[in-house]
Amino acid sequence: MITSLTMTLARDIEAIEVDDLKIGLMINLFIEALSEQKVLPMALVILRLIICMADRNFVMEERVMARYQYIGREEHIKAHETLTSYISGLEAMLSLANDFSDIDAPSVIQFLTRWHAEHAVYSDGHLIDFLNAIAPDNDMVVI
Repeated sequence: MITSLTMTLARDIEAIEVDDLKIGLMINLFIEALSEQKVLPMALVILRLIICMADRNFVMEERVMARYQYIGREEHIKAHETLTSYISGLEAMLSLANDFSDIDAPSVIQFLTRWHAEHAVYSDGHLIDFLNAIAPDNDMVVI
């Protein structure tokens, strides 16, 4: 039987998965702009979009974790803070730059790629597994 809790869990899981995909696409666009040293203002716009998308996603995920008393919440929030801090610093650096010469592109690419892969697969994956485990009557709610 599909309960209202199962439906709420399904919506929460879908939002997490969709946001992970959107953030990943934006990170890939930023990496492409950085790798090909495209127009700096374009890279900044993409970076600011990542910040907006991530902030919105993190608020939603943290609300979900609090609502269901997720035991991995503190570690998950630290991962959010790590990305937010890194991207904010990168945005500040790019805002003052005239070009990409002051940016260690390989390090930026490595950080963003690794962070997103680990977060989407492991951190969010564990959260989704947890949400599935609390579904009534073990109803799987993966979308």
